[in-house]
Amino acid sequence: MNISSQPISDTSSSFKTSRIILSGNDVMKIRPTLPGVLVGLALFFSLNGLFLYIIFSGARIVFESQNNLLGLIFIFVGLFLIFLFGKAKLLSHDLIELDKSNNSYCRYKFRLRKHAIESSKLSKFSAVQILKKIVKTHNGTRSIEFTSYEVNLCGNDSQRTNLIDHGAEDQIVSDANTIALYLNLPVVRSNA
Repeated sequence: MNISSQPISDTSSSFKTSRIILSGNDVMKIRPTLPGVLVGLALFFSLNGLFLYIIFSGARIVFESQNNLLGLIFIFVGLFLIFLFGKAKLLSHDLIELDKSNNSYCRYKFRLRKHAIESSKLSKFSAVQILKKIVKTHNGTRSIEFTSYEVNLCGNDSQRTNLIDHGAEDQIVSDANTIALYLNLPVVRSNA
């Protein structure tokens, strides 16, 4: 089996963002943790507040000065940034269900539980991958680097599905082992 070592999740954190819940013997659920939801909410509201301030400033320039072009630029930039960061998954904590009785994997949006955004048969997966990756961010003049991990389900067709992504290694290993035991699959470790 050929398993890629390229990260597939575009998110990462230095703390635990997901938890596993077993519902009986047949259903495993992966849910966001409270800190994960709170950080997403804080980023969402603070960034959108900043962008609304840019829009408000543009409106003030349009109505209180003669520089309509500058005001309209502020308004359009603010609206574009709200649209752009709306796509950044700050609030899109997914709910995942692995159901052995139905042989199904389903991913749902946080509040849209009735419609799966991704689904497949559990039987298509052949391994659970723990992928270690180094995340580098730049904050002004300072560079921050931390280690994050992904837990991915690996398919027989070399396709992978991300389940969990955070930086708590001991909890990632425990979660990956729990998922592997539940699905009766081997655990494969990789470095990005």
